[in-house]
Amino acid sequence: MPLVTPTQIANYAAAAGFSGTDLAVAVAIALAESSGNTTATHRNGNGSVDYGLWQINSVHSDLLNSSWSDGAVNAKMAYAIYSRAGNRFTDWVTYNSGAYTLYLPQATVGAAAAKTFAPTNYVINGITIGDPVWKKYLDSNGYAKFPGFNRLGHGVSAMPDGLQSIQKQPDGSQVQFTPNDDLSAAASMGHIGADGKQISRIDFDAKSRIVDYAGPDNIAISGDPTKQTGAGAKELPLLGIPDAISWVGEHLLGVVYMVAGAVCILLGIVLMAKGGLAK
Repeated sequence: MPLVTPTQIANYAAAAGFSGTDLAVAVAIALAESSGNTTATHRNGNGSVDYGLWQINSVHSDLLNSSWSDGAVNAKMAYAIYSRAGNRFTDWVTYNSGAYTLYLPQATVGAAAAKTFAPTNYVINGITIGDPVWKKYLDSNGYAKFPGFNRLGHGVSAMPDGLQSIQKQPDGSQVQFTPNDDLSAAASMGHIGADGKQISRIDFDAKSRIVDYAGPDNIAISGDPTKQTGAGAKELPLLGIPDAISWVGEHLLGVVYMVAGAVCILLGIVLMAKGGLAK
């Protein structure tokens, strides 16, 4: 029976994304559910089975995998369930019954001794995302939000068919937004580095909600695994027309001045020539 301490459980939970007072609650729930036994299992009366520290129920088949007995992996599964529930613990019986409160004193001590982890990965719609840029372009339910794209009724866009809208980032990278061909919804968004290489990508369903993520950490907790290819080092093609339109828009006044200047010079040459012929 591989038992772990409250502090070890807290380290797993903090690394998965739990923080603040919810970190101690998460530890207390794990202690109430499994007594800190990473390989604990329990068969329920309805035939479902609970696995690991947080007793992840087999109903969460999209999250469970063969590594459930690894405390760090089980913590990520628990965080995904917590996130899906709107950052609440309502999926755990020991939370709803209040049984976890018996373990809160030792859980609080364990949480206080846990390592501090910088928040990197986060979960939206059951999908773990490792690129922080997407926090600006996804709402809390995983729907696309992008300047120029209005998701009223999941699908109104002023962008021309097939064109991509671009948002430049402070670090020189850019986020590209591509609507579906009929402009009824978001199709995908890509985060492209300043070197032109893809950092991460998100695909959406017909209602503009995230269904797949591929990023530098190659996380593929859910969604279509055949699309979760990671960042790699794929050079992306130039955007062509959208880039040209963007360039002209940014430099239009300068172009106008240049053309006007050239016309004035040409007109001056013509007038001078006419004056010379008149003599």
